[in-house]
Amino acid sequence: MNNLKKIKRIIESLLNIFATVSLALIITSCTRPNVVTVDGKNSEQNAPPPPPAPAPQPEPGPTPTPVPTPTPTPGLCGPTNNSCLSGTLEDTEDTLEKYQWNCNGTNGGGNVSCQADKVVSKNCVQIFYDSSTDPNFKFLGRTYGLMLSNLLAHFPEHQQIIGPIDAYKSGDLDKCHATFYIGANYDKPLPQSFKDDYATTTKAVVWMGYNFWQLGQTFEDTFGYSVNNGDYQFTTLSTTQTTPTGEPGFFRDILYKGEVFDKYGKWKDSSKKTFYAAFEMTNLLRKTADKSTVLAQARHSTTGEIIPWAYKAGNKYFVTEIPFGFIHESDRYFVFADLLFDFLDAQPKHDAKMALIRLEDIHCEVELNYLDEAVKILKRNGITPHINIIPIFKDPTPNPDIVIRMENKGSFARLIRQYKSEGTVFIWHGVTHQYNEMINPFTGISGDDYEFWNYPNSSPIAEDSPQYVVTRLNDGFNSLKKFSIYPKLWVPPHYRASALDSIIFGGVFKWNIGRSVYSDYTISGQQPPADNVTFDSNSSDLQSNQNTYVSALTVKEVPGFMPFGQLYPYELYGDMYGQLLAPENLGNVQPELNDQVVATRSVDRILADAKRNLVLRDVWASVFYHPFLLDPALNPENANNPPIKDLERLVKGIKNLGYNFINMDQYSDANSTLRGPPRVDLDSSN
Repeated sequence: MNNLKKIKRIIESLLNIFATVSLALIITSCTRPNVVTVDGKNSEQNAPPPPPAPAPQPEPGPTPTPVPTPTPTPGLCGPTNNSCLSGTLEDTEDTLEKYQWNCNGTNGGGNVSCQADKVVSKNCVQIFYDSSTDPNFKFLGRTYGLMLSNLLAHFPEHQQIIGPIDAYKSGDLDKCHATFYIGANYDKPLPQSFKDDYATTTKAVVWMGYNFWQLGQTFEDTFGYSVNNGDYQFTTLSTTQTTPTGEPGFFRDILYKGEVFDKYGKWKDSSKKTFYAAFEMTNLLRKTADKSTVLAQARHSTTGEIIPWAYKAGNKYFVTEIPFGFIHESDRYFVFADLLFDFLDAQPKHDAKMALIRLEDIHCEVELNYLDEAVKILKRNGITPHINIIPIFKDPTPNPDIVIRMENKGSFARLIRQYKSEGTVFIWHGVTHQYNEMINPFTGISGDDYEFWNYPNSSPIAEDSPQYVVTRLNDGFNSLKKFSIYPKLWVPPHYRASALDSIIFGGVFKWNIGRSVYSDYTISGQQPPADNVTFDSNSSDLQSNQNTYVSALTVKEVPGFMPFGQLYPYELYGDMYGQLLAPENLGNVQPELNDQVVATRSVDRILADAKRNLVLRDVWASVFYHPFLLDPALNPENANNPPIKDLERLVKGIKNLGYNFINMDQYSDANSTLRGPPRVDLDSSN
């Protein structure tokens, strides 16, 4: 392949992955010191005069209070990474094999340098990805690796090791239960030791994407498909064979367990000059029968031709593409997510198909009649209402700004207290769900805009710091506490925040819910998991505990890394930000396009996706709904289908498919302790 084609292929891969984002959709309290007044005059006494003094003495003043001499405390290392038995913590740069930190003594006590081995569990899984020396494509392989790492967080029993294939050492394939290789950069030279070990290992190896041809005869001996020149090809878009709607043909449908998952394919705009699709796969020529088993197939959208999409041969697997581009609610990505159970020889964590619905963007200025109607629909269908609540409403567009706390809007406050007494679950959804007085980027009004992310600048907000985040959250918490709401659950506004903020959210909330957008980052000063820092507490020391928890935290986003978005079919026990994350995989009812969405979503489409997903293990049916859509003027379905409103049809349909709506508060209580061990990162730059 010439260089021009190679560059074109990499650019297409970049478009694939980064389009996912659009589709996925402290100030410390001060205390005045105590002041003690001491009478400086001695009382008169009837006594003989003292002997003459050699010189006049000043009038005695107050007796000074003795100042104790500080006791020097030397630093003393703790047994685990970033822990000190005494002294103050200072994080230092880790090596590939060891964690490193200092425990600095106080009051003149000595400092000590500490180390701990990066302990690798015997039950581990490795992710190796291609790296590139070309700065334009430097992060491509790592991005895919991090997306896979997030998916693997559903299996916390496996410690993760992640790094570039250049860090591979002879024998590494036999070190862990399973290894993934992500061939993201075309013709990236692979270490000979890796290719040699691939031929002999008895452990599971999953190969994704390019560079399989470097295995030569080993690949054919394993799978029965030839890698000789001309015996394999990469699928393309067909401009001559098009669909009835005029779209280019490609291998779009993925056939799996009797269901059809489909790849994204759409024109960029009305000019129809650019078509976005993850169209490329490897099509192999079979040479030896019965060497491998096909796990899933791909079907062409115009010719109907069917070819293998994923193979298994003994302990080896081959996936003909990297399925992380253009992820959407019915995507082949979910097939890959389900195949992880086979790759890891893992059992499902729950037999039940769980469902969750959230009433979205609820603040004190919403129309209460539609909110109450939505709550009643859920209750009469035996579903515990879950409300995404915003405690402070702000509209900066008038002069002066409108700011209303939920406790100060009587009608709203009465309804929330009623819901609380009836067992409604409240999910915290931002403090104001907007940012200062700026348009960020829609209206500046609560419920519309980003709060912890500067969207126009594509950057963290200017004030971003651990202290800012903790203080802002506690300001909102002061309102929630007045309703005895101690939230266990959090959804960041528009699922977006900085890496720093998201790491903090992962520590101060039991569970996060939704999708997420990720940036690669470096971290230092991270404290071990702390007690009494989560918001499901009424402790008067909560903010102080949180300040201590994040006091040494420093997070830096990696320059040049383009953020990516991701959604999940199942729960994660610690994504790359450390969040316990319950999924939102079905989107929301969206009858019309607007500035905040990229596609419409009907009840029928959501139910079709939920039905298809029934073949997946541990899958959820998780969706959200805006109660204002019960207004027939905003949602034609509620005018055309009385008395069954679209919300009722949605939840009845999900229940009829066999999903069980859960109480997420109860779920979080029962599932908040299961987390995977720390990930070992072989990339020395992270």
